[in-house]
Amino acid sequence: CALVTGRPRRDAEMTLERFGLSDLFPIRICMEDAPAKPSPEPVRHALAQLGVQRAWMLGDTPDDVIAAREAGVLPLGVLAPGVPTDTSTQTLLKAGAARVLNTWQECLEMLP
Repeated sequence: CALVTGRPRRDAEMTLERFGLSDLFPIRICMEDAPAKPSPEPVRHALAQLGVQRAWMLGDTPDDVIAAREAGVLPLGVLAPGVPTDTSTQTLLKAGAARVLNTWQECLEMLP
């Protein structure tokens, strides 16, 4: 797994540590590594580091969805906590999300 974020590396790493997720994201593409999303470059950078050509990306903003789509990966939207469900779902779908999940944990149900 890789983390692709527009946040500074220090902030991203502190957040991963705080929530006990550091081990899940050994590859971290942060604002220092590539242009900001919706550019597909940070996603392409993550794909290269992962050594894969096919992937899916989970994101909660239209820029995430656009970056994923432009990089050639499957864009999955996820609703951010506290954001109106109907509005966010429609926004992510209009941006090109293949599907919108209520929580990131729902992606676990999609894995074999």
